[in-house]
Amino acid sequence: MANIGNPLSAFNTFADTVIQVGDSIVKTRGNHEFHAGIQFKNYRDNFLYPGNEGLAGFFNFNGQYTGNGGTSLGSGLADFMLGLPNNLGIGEGVGNRHVRNNLWSVYGQDNWRLRRNLTLNLGLRWELNTPRFAADGNAVNYELFGGDLITPQMNNHGLGKALYKQYNGITNFQPRIGVAWQPEWDWAKNTVVRAAYGVSSFNESNGVNNLLTANPPFEVAHNVTFAPTTDLPPSTLDQGFVGFPTGCTLALAIVFDPICFKGVNIHAFNVSIRPAVQQQWNLNIQKQFGNSTTIQVGYLGENNQHLSNIIMLQQKQLNADGTISPSPFLNPTLLSEVGQARFSTSNGISNYNALQIIFQQRLKYGLQAQLNYTFSKCLSDTPGFFGQFGDNVATEAQTIAGWAFPQDPYHQIGDYGRCPQNNKHLFNGYVVYELPFGHGKRYGSNVSNLANVAIGGWRVSSSFVFHTGFAQTIFASSDTSGTGGFSTRADCVPGVPARVPMVFNPTNSGVSFLNPAAVTTPAPGTFGNCSVGAFDGPNYKSADLSIAKLFSITERQSLEFRMDMSNFTNTPIFNFGQEFSGQHTAGASNYGEIFTSQGARNIQFALKYNF
Repeated sequence: MANIGNPLSAFNTFADTVIQVGDSIVKTRGNHEFHAGIQFKNYRDNFLYPGNEGLAGFFNFNGQYTGNGGTSLGSGLADFMLGLPNNLGIGEGVGNRHVRNNLWSVYGQDNWRLRRNLTLNLGLRWELNTPRFAADGNAVNYELFGGDLITPQMNNHGLGKALYKQYNGITNFQPRIGVAWQPEWDWAKNTVVRAAYGVSSFNESNGVNNLLTANPPFEVAHNVTFAPTTDLPPSTLDQGFVGFPTGCTLALAIVFDPICFKGVNIHAFNVSIRPAVQQQWNLNIQKQFGNSTTIQVGYLGENNQHLSNIIMLQQKQLNADGTISPSPFLNPTLLSEVGQARFSTSNGISNYNALQIIFQQRLKYGLQAQLNYTFSKCLSDTPGFFGQFGDNVATEAQTIAGWAFPQDPYHQIGDYGRCPQNNKHLFNGYVVYELPFGHGKRYGSNVSNLANVAIGGWRVSSSFVFHTGFAQTIFASSDTSGTGGFSTRADCVPGVPARVPMVFNPTNSGVSFLNPAAVTTPAPGTFGNCSVGAFDGPNYKSADLSIAKLFSITERQSLEFRMDMSNFTNTPIFNFGQEFSGQHTAGASNYGEIFTSQGARNIQFALKYNF
């Protein structure tokens, strides 16, 4: 059952300002074109945010108290009628936060025409992202081992107000290399070969609810999830938000007093957290045929390191012999008190490789078109801070946005699999065709004005997007590992087809898609063996069509009538992004079913007067 109270509806304000200063210079000398410049950005993030829990708080009911002793879920509605929440939280009023950091960069590039058929681009950029710090000093970090509080005045060890280190390493120097070569062999006439390599960086932030400003004693947002094995929740619906203490101070936080930490989410940063680094390279061969047709074939590669990641520090370790060891992080007192202990780090990786083919037809005989095909694969072991939610609207998306935390934080590479946005085949493009009839055209150029009104001035155009389904990750209904994990995946059953025929289910008005027999709940004391992105979602097919007629009135005046149809074939675009409803949960009654679609054909008419 959905939350009672919306945690995101609480009053909050965001006022972000970026002050930018920059300049560049271009100098041409001989066959060299030199570019140089500087950039400076000052980021000033001001916000008032009481936490995701909201000032009004929320209750959630998942059915665990009307299930079968914690082994299966019952009815969320029944739990609500009994007043037994599995999860509740409430924020606490806080003052404004003022977070600051800077970006400094210097760059230079030489576009060198080495020969008349060979050009080199040689560039280097130096970029420094300074750590984000709370200007008012109202932030707290935690020692990863031991849990001691880190503030600007205590246990700081030179970290400054940001409470983590500034990265000054080699990848602040970012080379850019490009080459364009036109072979002079007769058989390679009208051919161009282009290649490039570049390094860039990106300082990904996380949501304000995961910043170091969201820690006691400066913010105390209570959020408690009761284990499925709990007989009854300590706080029921009729009791409201009980058991959440108040009156936290820095002195109490230093000694891990329950007044500060009981049921509270805390947030720690790796003191060596650093910006992500992207390496990109490509090779393209473009060939022109005639005066108006080109075909380009290319390869694109990308490798990303030090991507943002977030883990739960209270999750225990599952050993090879099936035993469970306590978390080595923070300290037992702190771990026993907090609701969640989140840790932001930069240990994620991803890569992308793609073959791309582009066909271009410039306007000739009334026809122009571009057709693009991409064969690609994206792999990653983390979706980043916003993977779980991002901009994904569950009822409209074709895949879940990702997963908030790794299945096993002690084995991050175990989450290495296909990215949520991965699709193997992508074909898109557009076509515009002016029919060759009427005055000034190939056929009927001498017909009467009346006949030209009927046959002349017609234009047909279409754009389309076809791609295979996005990668899908399937989860278990509960933490079978016994470690307190938040993202336990399902077990995959070898040899069983992933899909079943699409058949309407009158019981819940869903349409079958994924095969329930292909996944199962992992055995107790184990993690799921289904890889991230193991399944494919529904394909996407959409094409638009436009038919237009131009009526010439005078030399300078005309009237255009147009009919536009979006998704003119009325092909359903199936939604498959509901992670929490059972759609991606092994053993759920609605596993793998599709309940909604979008993109119904839309037709509009337009009349345009040109003068």
